[in-house]
Amino acid sequence: MKKINRIVTYLFFLFLILGCEKEDEKRPIACFDVDAKVVKENQTVVFTNCSEHATAYYWEFGDESTSVQYHATHAYKTPGEYLVSLTVFKGERSDRKQVTITVEEDPSPIACFTVASANVLVGQEVHFQNCSEKADTYAWDFGDGNTSIEESPVHIYTEPGVKVVVLTVENAYGQDSMSMMIDVAGADVLFFDGFEDYEDFSLSFGDWTQIDNDGSPTWGLAATSFPNSGYVGSFIIFNPSQTDPPVDEDERFMAYNGQKYAACFAARNSANDDWLISPEIHLEEEGLELSLAAKSYSDSYGPDLFVVQLLHGDEVIWLSPPNEPINPPLSWTVYSYDLSAYAGKHVNIQIGCLSDDAVALFIDDITIRGTDNRVLYRQNFEKPASTEKRNASGR
Repeated sequence: MKKINRIVTYLFFLFLILGCEKEDEKRPIACFDVDAKVVKENQTVVFTNCSEHATAYYWEFGDESTSVQYHATHAYKTPGEYLVSLTVFKGERSDRKQVTITVEEDPSPIACFTVASANVLVGQEVHFQNCSEKADTYAWDFGDGNTSIEESPVHIYTEPGVKVVVLTVENAYGQDSMSMMIDVAGADVLFFDGFEDYEDFSLSFGDWTQIDNDGSPTWGLAATSFPNSGYVGSFIIFNPSQTDPPVDEDERFMAYNGQKYAACFAARNSANDDWLISPEIHLEEEGLELSLAAKSYSDSYGPDLFVVQLLHGDEVIWLSPPNEPINPPLSWTVYSYDLSAYAGKHVNIQIGCLSDDAVALFIDDITIRGTDNRVLYRQNFEKPASTEKRNASGR
């Protein structure tokens, strides 16, 4: 009997020892590799996780930035030494590994410039403001055959069209370039908005009034994601080059001109009842014409539908066929309307998005063109848009 008890006691302690060893084997072990420990500012560092037995991860990059991803990437903006820590967890247990990253100053130049508006008129001065860093020389190509080596030049376009402006900067350590599209409208254009100057994916822009009568969340896109996806509202400024992933080379998303347009995404809970209303415009003369470009994203679902009206006080003036919404094709199509009958009136352009179980309606390059060179209205891009409620008749 004593022999049996000794065997049982031995097996019990053996179980405890082996159990503890097995438990110790499962302790989390922090481990990671870096592709470079000495880098330049703004250079992306790749951190490859090789930890074992961990279920959660917490990265600290030494500059107040953190991550909870398994692998991580990070770019440091300021030269210096940064202690990177990876803490791994399993239950109440944890482990940590640290590595020092040395960030050196990058002497290479960085090209940068801004303009007050990317929508301009023939004959209008365009002031290019240089914001480049560490550059010794500047080479401008304005996209119309003209160039400059000034730091912040002023240029006047003499022909309409989309111009690609390129700034190339250089110093002894290298060069860098930045490009921007400038949409130049003819001198006979009295009103123009190609939506290029507004913040990407903004829900309010310029002097436009947004009206959302359906109050429904909108559908997003399976092909890509973007800020404010699924928004509740009317139109959104869509830039396909800034989505994740970018879709600017996908023909379905390409702008009519430039890079951006106004998009009305389909409401989830009902048909769309969304309106985009311009600021007031004085139609001072006869012979004016309103035009806009529109397209559907897809024809695999319900129809994308829109109407075009003028608001004159409480009066709603139909430009598109009354109560017959337009279903645009998949390719950009320009719709034009004669405004001669409304000369002398103060009006607002009203575009209604009435899509039903669709995906997205795209609108671009809203233009009122006249017969001479006078500019009756210029869009003020500084003032934020207003939002209010109206019914479908515009009241």
